[in-house]
Amino acid sequence: MPPRRRRIWRYALAAVAAVAGVIVFANLRQRTPVDRSLWEVAWFKLDGGEATDAGGNVPALRISGPAKFVDGALGGAVRLDGMSAALDGDDPRGRLPSGDSPRTVTAWIRTTSTNGDSSLIVNFNGNGGSEFSPDNFSLVLLKSGHVAWSRHGRADVYLRREVAVSKSRVDDGKWHFIAGRFEGAPSNSASVFVDGDESDPVLMPLASPFIPGPGRFAAGNGVVRGTYFRGDIDDVRVF
Repeated sequence: MPPRRRRIWRYALAAVAAVAGVIVFANLRQRTPVDRSLWEVAWFKLDGGEATDAGGNVPALRISGPAKFVDGALGGAVRLDGMSAALDGDDPRGRLPSGDSPRTVTAWIRTTSTNGDSSLIVNFNGNGGSEFSPDNFSLVLLKSGHVAWSRHGRADVYLRREVAVSKSRVDDGKWHFIAGRFEGAPSNSASVFVDGDESDPVLMPLASPFIPGPGRFAAGNGVVRGTYFRGDIDDVRVF
C-alpha cells in the first residue's frame, strides 16, 4: 500500500476509535445512577431583579421594603437596608425539608454591620410559620459578627436553643460563603460553615412532637419578624 494511503487509513482508524470512545463514555454516564438527593430543593439565584426559585419547586419570594438588586458574588444579589427590607414566601406543596429530614442551607453574604443585634439571614419553618414551631431552622448573623445555625422554637417556651457558631467573623465587607448542615435523625448532628471552615458540631434533636404544616421561607429576616439583616445576600440554596 502506498505511504500516503497508509497515513489516510491511520487517520481514519484514529477518528473511528475517538468516536467509539465518546459513545462508550456517554453510555456509561447514562447508566451511572444520579443521586437526586444532592440536588437543590430550592435555589434563589437573585439575578435580574427577581427572587424566583430556579427549579420551580417553591413560589417566588415576595420583596418587602427598599431592597435593591446589585452585583453579587455569583451574578446578581439583593441589598437589604437593615430596617424594613426582606424577602419571604410560602411552601404550599411542602417541598422544603421538614421534621427530622436532613437539610443544608447555603448563601453568599456581604456585610459590614451586625445592626446592633443578632439578625436572621435565612430562616425557614416547616410548621406553618409559627414562632412556636420546633421545626424552625435559621442562619443567623450574631451580634459578635459570627454566623450561627440554629433549630428552635421560641426559647422561652421550649427552653432549648441548639446553636452551632462559626469560628470566624463575617462583618468585614467581603463576600463569604456560609452553610448550615443538619444530618437528620437519628444522629441529629449539625454544624455551620464559613468559607469551608466547619464549626464544632452540636446536636439538634426535635424539641417537641412535630405537626407538619404549610412551610414558610424568609431571607433578611425571619418568617416571624425580628431584627433585619443589613447587607447583601446572593445565591440562596436549600438541599
